[in-house]
Amino acid sequence: MVLNAEDGAGDTMALRLLALGADPDRVLLLNTVPDTLGLSQRPIVLPGDCGFLRRAIQQVDARLVVVDPLVAFLGAEFNTFKDQDVRRAMLPLAIMADQCGVCVLCVRHLNKSGGRNAIYRGGCSIA
Repeated sequence: MVLNAEDGAGDTMALRLLALGADPDRVLLLNTVPDTLGLSQRPIVLPGDCGFLRRAIQQVDARLVVVDPLVAFLGAEFNTFKDQDVRRAMLPLAIMADQCGVCVLCVRHLNKSGGRNAIYRGGCSIA
């Protein structure tokens, strides 16, 4: 299962996954969730939509969930530059992953400055 907020499903993500040898019948691409009435879609927000993700994981028997990039899906109430906020936001996702038996891979984009260790070049908190 791939949560992607930046790339188009058909013109970019599907082609990348095929190039990597993915079976398209086993891949679920998500970036929205039905609104409360089910009439329209809204962006997925973490950790609040972990229940939706849990149901999607169970529906397709996912083993890997990729969140790309993580900051695009974190709720606005979390300051992504504060370790405490990021850790608080990640806990429900970690619990859900453990209970569902999936691996969650969160992508963190690097800034353009070079020369330093890559772990310190990511945007936002290192948490």
